[in-house]
Amino acid sequence: MRGLGIGDDIKRKNLKMAKYLMSQYAGPDSEMGAAIRYLNQRYTMPDDKGKALLTDIGTEELAHLEIIASMINSLMKGSTFILTLTTQNFISATL
Repeated sequence: MRGLGIGDDIKRKNLKMAKYLMSQYAGPDSEMGAAIRYLNQRYTMPDDKGKALLTDIGTEELAHLEIIASMINSLMKGSTFILTLTTQNFISATL
């Protein structure tokens, strides 16, 4: 089975870039946030063309998530990291 082909050009680990891309994946102004906003807004759209447009845009944002995840995977290949539970009950990762 053939993959996306995204990230195949990445030849070495770069944990700083992977950490930056994680914020693009699921941070406050992330692709995930944009996808959820577009897909939720379609329910308040009064006409079918508007609903279809917001669905298409939201779906495209979800495709961006897949691309960013593939890049993060390539940048972290062979790395180890430790997940810890902080006092605020958030999970933090140490790369």
